[in-house]
Amino acid sequence: MKVFKPQRPASVAAPLPAHAWSQRSRQRRALASRRRDLRVGIPRVLNLFAYAPLFSAYLESLGVRPGNIVYSDYTTDELYRAGAGRGAIDPCFPTKIVIAHVHNLIFVNTDRDR
Repeated sequence: MKVFKPQRPASVAAPLPAHAWSQRSRQRRALASRRRDLRVGIPRVLNLFAYAPLFSAYLESLGVRPGNIVYSDYTTDELYRAGAGRGAIDPCFPTKIVIAHVHNLIFVNTDRDR
């Protein structure tokens, strides 16, 4: 779906300091340099179809690579069965399906190529 595609917004991330003279600037530089390798998993459930472009654009504009923003798979019977045993006794189906999507992100989409 087009909703879950990269948005490619302009970068708003602060540039790295040219010189790291102080301990604080060295720490900031080290953290900012790791931003491109950050991987974010987002479950594809509930109202996310409306907010997926917002989250994607926000994270991309901060410097997270589009390939490192990972959405869970689409809801299927298999996805639900794989994650349903993870512990929701709530009778609400949306609550149970969220757990299945988080399970999918952790145990299935973690190993996928970026």
